Amino acid sequence: MSYILILIINLIILGIWYKYRRKKGKDLPWFAGWILPSDIVVFFGFLLMGTFAIVMFFSNNFPMGQKRTEKEMSDMKKSIIKFKNDNKGFPDSIEELIRKNPLRKNWKEDYWETPYRLSKKGDQSMELISAGSDRQFGTKDDLKIIIID
Repeated sequence: MSYILILIINLIILGIWYKYRRKKGKDLPWFAGWILPSDIVVFFGFLLMGTFAIVMFFSNNFPMGQKRTEKEMSDMKKSIIKFKNDNKGFPDSIEELIRKNPLRKNWKEDYWETPYRLSKKGDQSMELISAGSDRQFGTKDDLKIIIID
């Protein structure tokens, strides 16, 4: 429906432009009627959005990377708590957690392809750490989850 409305508005604009050019006695260019005014705006809009998407996709700071890693770490936390309840203890490594569910083999690394760190903090808690976008542990962009049972 909205495309039809845009087409009608474009045809009205094109008609006004056509009458204006004819009144001045000028010939119309060969593409008159083929390219509507909004087509140019839409083309450049798509070009701008596509360029932005490509730059963000190949950038290490792609905002979806952090959200995806946080979601994955949250799922890992639930799985670690379930593992502890089933086995009366925390897993010694992420590989041990994956062994219980082979469908989670992608849990070895975060979005930036850095292995997660899983460390025990006593008998009652664990810490799950992702190095973040700089791929170095111990910096301010690290993502951490404390798992307490």
